This record gives sequence, structure tokens and C-alpha cells, in this order.
Amino acid sequence: MAKSGANWRTIVLVVVLLVSFILLGIGIAFYGNTLTKWWVPVMPAAVVAAVTVPVLAPRWRSLTESGSMIYNGACHLFAMFSLVYFLFLGSNYFMVDDSTLVVEKTEVISKYSKEHTRYRRVSRNRRVPDGHYYTYHILLRFPDGREKEQEVQLKSYNRIRTGSTRDIKVEKGLWGLSVIKR
Repeated sequence: MAKSGANWRTIVLVVVLLVSFILLGIGIAFYGNTLTKWWVPVMPAAVVAAVTVPVLAPRWRSLTESGSMIYNGACHLFAMFSLVYFLFLGSNYFMVDDSTLVVEKTEVISKYSKEHTRYRRVSRNRRVPDGHYYTYHILLRFPDGREKEQEVQLKSYNRIRTGSTRDIKVEKGLWGLSVIKR
């Protein structure tokens, strides 16, 4: 019979990894409204996660019940990377300097739609395709050359023309990264 402590450790490990997935998803959502290259928030998160592996990975042994340094290190890397990525982009997004608010005129470079498959559930573990739906996107170029994709509603998509301009409110965040505030 399994020890009851093992069950609690497994539950805590699953909860920690689930929270890590959620934090990573929220961080990616913050990145969607941040004007920067993809590697700028990834580098601090990767460095912090890698530097803390020798110190904190052995502590994962109590949760994973594994003596494998590779397994414990991988769990630590994922959890720490997710946490630092979320904190870096979240603090930049929420701690904006209101005095840096500028309205930038952006040029619409292109517009396009993406087709997605809609699924419906037919039983507990089975989903089948049930038609298609579309999302509408525009590609904006800022005066300094940066480009950003933005999802818009169909009504706006139909009115926007390639080559036209759109006003976007941009503020500087805590770490100096520009944030689009709607």
C-alpha cells in the first residue's frame, strides 16, 4: 500500500506544475500587448532559472520523489522560468509610467484572416469538427520600424485599408518596454 505522504506530494507537484503552466500562459498574454522582440523577456527568465538550478533543484526531490537530477532540474527550470517570465512581463505591464503616454500613428502594412476549426463535443472523450470560424488580424508598423500584429473585430477589419494609419496608445513599463494600453 502506498504511503499517504506520497499522494500529497504528487498532488502538490501537479498543482505546482499546473500553476506554472497558468503563469506562463498569462505571461504570454502580457507579451501580446508588449512591443519587444520575443527574446527580451525570455533571457532574464532563462538566466534566473538556469542560475538557480544548482541551489534549488535538489529541493524538488521531496516533491518528485526522484533522485534524478535531470528530472528535478527540468521541473525547477520550467517552474522558475514560468514564474520569472510572468513577473517580468506582468510588472512591466502593470507598473507603467502614466507620464510616458504617447499616441503613436502606425501604418497598416497588411490585413488578413485566419480560419480555425470549430469542434463540438459528442461524448465525454470525443470531439468532432463542426464548421469553421475566422479571426481577423492587421499588421501595424510603428514610426521607429517596429511591427506588431493585432487582432481586430470584423467591423473594424472591414473599415481598415492597407496603407491607412491607426492611433495606438503606448506607455513605457517598469523595465522600459513599451506597452499598448487600450
